[in-house]
Amino acid sequence: MSWSSAGLRAQIKQDMHAPGDSIPFALSEADQLLYEPRAVPLGKKCGCICPGCRQPVYAKHCMSGKRAPHFAHAPGSDCANGFETALHLAAKQLIESRSILAFPELVASIKIFDDMGHLHKPEKQLVAAGRRALTNVVLEQAVGQIRPDVRVNVEDLGAVLVEVAVTHFVDEHKLDQITQAGIPAIEIDLSAFREATFAALEVALFDDPSNTRWLYYPELERAKQGLRDSIQWLLDAATESAASTAAIERARAALVEAERVKRVEEAARRRAEVEKEAARRREEAARNRVLDVEQRILRNEALKKAAAFKARPETHKRQILLRRLGLTQIPSTLAANVRGAMCFGVDDPLIWQATLFGGLVHKQGSQGHGRIARNYARAWMRCRFPIQPEHLDLANDAIDDYLMALTAAGALIARGSAFYAIAVADIASFDILTAVMNDRNFDPTRFRWTPYDQWPGHRQVAVLTEAMIPDVYAAERWIKLASDMHKNIEFPPIEICQCAAGVGTNKEAVAKYLIRLGFLRLAPKEET
Repeated sequence: MSWSSAGLRAQIKQDMHAPGDSIPFALSEADQLLYEPRAVPLGKKCGCICPGCRQPVYAKHCMSGKRAPHFAHAPGSDCANGFETALHLAAKQLIESRSILAFPELVASIKIFDDMGHLHKPEKQLVAAGRRALTNVVLEQAVGQIRPDVRVNVEDLGAVLVEVAVTHFVDEHKLDQITQAGIPAIEIDLSAFREATFAALEVALFDDPSNTRWLYYPELERAKQGLRDSIQWLLDAATESAASTAAIERARAALVEAERVKRVEEAARRRAEVEKEAARRREEAARNRVLDVEQRILRNEALKKAAAFKARPETHKRQILLRRLGLTQIPSTLAANVRGAMCFGVDDPLIWQATLFGGLVHKQGSQGHGRIARNYARAWMRCRFPIQPEHLDLANDAIDDYLMALTAAGALIARGSAFYAIAVADIASFDILTAVMNDRNFDPTRFRWTPYDQWPGHRQVAVLTEAMIPDVYAAERWIKLASDMHKNIEFPPIEICQCAAGVGTNKEAVAKYLIRLGFLRLAPKEET
């Protein structure tokens, strides 16, 4: 189920009744950032000013719930644009701090009647609707003759100008200047907001593109011309056919009759199916609404956890990682010498490297994740570490180098230049695999079964195997081998590894496969 910004505004109006001279956000004189009333001390102690008139305001928390929390001017104040300015600045502050934005769909379409009266409506999607990550977010920077509210870079769109409108919208003159600049531009309409919160703004800016429209897109006219060219042969054929009016009329009559017969037959067939189809759609819509709510909740919780981790000091990050990995210290096997290792705001590079491994590799197979996209890993790390904009490219290099280092160590398998298959179940499997790969005189009799209650489930086996082995039939043979391990738990692992004929390989390959999935561990050397 999706919530529109109009629905959220209606809910806010129902629950809140702030006075007419109140404003939802105020500027802190200490750091010049906008805050909500309950985020600062009550009354005069809040240390805030009105974004519009720059006069002191007072935070009113209204804990009784009868009135909405708000900032109020001093008695006798005559501020006419405090609300508009606060809402405008709050939207820009959120875009700059979160570096994400919901973009609306953009479709190039034309309508042309040919000489036979047929309507042709070809169309082409130029931009898909959805949330996109932003880079190089700059506020109020001049671009030629204009000064947009925000200028951003988007991976699949390039530079984009963003205008935030509360009461003042882009006029024809400014639109002409944007067109002359040749840069894509969008406008976010916040005019319907009256009682605003950061939560409502986040939905409007990051989840609901219905408030946003495209002002200008350089490729739109070229795309329309391409659509015209694509149907030109149809138009030409219609022109030739129009020479015979009688033939056209007969063909049209025959077409009308054929369509009538088809409609009668289709109606007879669909009458028996319509109720069944309607019920199926109702059930599917209900399931989708539940899934949408669950996914939105999970996504918001993940973003909140990432932001909380990002704000933690280095010592707290280390403690969180140790709990996540179930260890008392971060193993050195996760360390790698890479470019830009110090761009993540921590003194010990092992902290961010262990975070990447713990969040994107460790136990991901059990959650149904078998691959890592390079761009997703970059965005995921930006949400968890305070990377300065000027260090973004160097940080991306560091992440790329670390993914390659994990590939060289056997934890990942490269799939082209943009994706990696996850090749270990968890940190324990990675440590054992590292020991095996680094020991040229490795003794295979040191293999021991992992305790049965810690064995990987079928889902984890299937996800990791299919990620590591692209060939479907070969992957099925390996999954069958792993699924039969419970039958062989009474035998020493080395004997099972020697029975490799079933998958057409050798015992060393079988041993490494079982180590990667988490079936095997190593006995201490003194035990052997």
